[in-house]
Amino acid sequence: MELMQPQFKRAQTPTLDFTTETGFQSPAHDYRVKSLSLDELLIRSPAATFFVRVDHSDIDGIEREDILVVNRAHALVDGRVAVMVIDGEFALRRLRRYGQTWLLQTDTITQQQKIDETMICWGIVDAVIRTCWS
Repeated sequence: MELMQPQFKRAQTPTLDFTTETGFQSPAHDYRVKSLSLDELLIRSPAATFFVRVDHSDIDGIEREDILVVNRAHALVDGRVAVMVIDGEFALRRLRRYGQTWLLQTDTITQQQKIDETMICWGIVDAVIRTCWS
């Protein structure tokens, strides 16, 4: 995995507003444009957020070359995907909690692994960014 620290430029990207309204719409309705900041949409803790480019994934919904928005300030949450350090290597694992025990799993291997003191939760995945071209 390749780690990258985000550059915050606060660029506002135009977006179209497709809200549904009842009754007569204004003639200017087709021209309504709002702005959207991807920083505000994807990043909850700027000082603790990193981008991670995926080189291999066993997690459904995350593919090679995806960019993960990883929050290092986030607490463990059941069902969320975490960037773990296992045996000195970065790995993506889904977190599962059973009582007081936290387990790690992949979506391709049915075996679960108990979190122990040698493993580090480096961060929790908040979002996945994927390009639509190859």
